Amino acid sequence: MNVPWLVSAGSAAQLLPIVAGAIRHAHLSGPRKWMVGWCAVLAATDGLVLFLAMRGTNNHWVNYVATPVTSGLVLWALSHWQLTKRGKTVLRILIPGLAISWIAMVVSVEDMTTFSLVAGPFQGLLLMGAAIWVLVTRTARETGRLREQDWLWIGIGLVVYFGSVVALPPASYLLMATSPQLIIRAYEIRGALNILAFMLIARGFFCRSRGVG
Repeated sequence: MNVPWLVSAGSAAQLLPIVAGAIRHAHLSGPRKWMVGWCAVLAATDGLVLFLAMRGTNNHWVNYVATPVTSGLVLWALSHWQLTKRGKTVLRILIPGLAISWIAMVVSVEDMTTFSLVAGPFQGLLLMGAAIWVLVTRTARETGRLREQDWLWIGIGLVVYFGSVVALPPASYLLMATSPQLIIRAYEIRGALNILAFMLIARGFFCRSRGVG
């Protein structure tokens, strides 16, 4: 199986924050460490997906299994950037809430041998919303230089990443029946967005301010 270079590059970009974390290991705050963990799980997941694809084996189930873990890591990291106890608590309560909702949707409406039609966009919207919430609340109260805040770069990167998560699964599901060749194009677009997203996230690791609430 020939994997388009943009798709491969998009997966490889997940390593950028890990490399940035290694370079800036002395400045790794709590949320940055959780973001490194998220990227590591994503990279391992994509590696397994690629391995199964090259063997001609169905690989859709891998993302269904990994999503509650990756979602939990992102929400936990974002909770550290909330300034209020209430904000932190809300994001942390969402972790088991999302996991339960995910399992319920996968069991009731999804087919684990193909693209997600409901659960994937739901997860993407929730996490994109959580990132936007952090961006809005922190920007409103920030007194320092915004471009020196790690939560700004990482938050924008997460919005870009989960924006593609919202759009790609249902688009791929629909294209399977009408224009399956366009699925590759859709994944190439997502690959380009992933490169942008993880470059932004990695940039956040080089900020002097760690912005922990």
